[in-house]
Amino acid sequence: MLFKNPFIYIILVFASVNASCSKYIDAVAKEDKLTKTVGYLTFYPDSNVFSYKTSITLTKDKEKAYPRSFKIALPKDLKYYEVLGSTHFVFYYNSNQSVMAVVDLEDSTSVAEDGLSYTPRAEEIDQIIQSKLTLTKSKFDIKRIPLNAKYKQLVVKKKGVTFLLYNIAPRNYDLFVNSLSSFSWQL
Repeated sequence: MLFKNPFIYIILVFASVNASCSKYIDAVAKEDKLTKTVGYLTFYPDSNVFSYKTSITLTKDKEKAYPRSFKIALPKDLKYYEVLGSTHFVFYYNSNQSVMAVVDLEDSTSVAEDGLSYTPRAEEIDQIIQSKLTLTKSKFDIKRIPLNAKYKQLVVKKKGVTFLLYNIAPRNYDLFVNSLSSFSWQL
């Protein structure tokens, strides 16, 4: 038996469950004036700022790709987020609302600096989400969230990045759209 004392085993299980849920909490109450940083997120009373920076070089065969650093202010009430291979970033909110950012490592997107936005067709949403995208096992999985016709979808393309606002409640739509304008590349 790995653990001779079952009490230690229970404590370890509880600790691992508690640690795995740490991404679910929006850490700063609106009354709290202090910011808190956890991983890539800095929690403020009015927003969450996601800052991505890594020095890990990606390789494909013998080609090297250097991940791009960026920053974006996201709405409050974030429930969970995932970072997938330095190119896909998914942020989950209540009621199956999600924001996905797909970073182009080669900057081949031929979009003007101020961007392009439109309501996508269901087929394009599927392409962006990519049925082959491997996500960690979690109750949050953008591939398993059904498209809600009562909610809004939006694709926003800017130089080097594509955003998908997925199943955004009409009452939250402007808040999410405005948060995308905070996106900036970091050196």
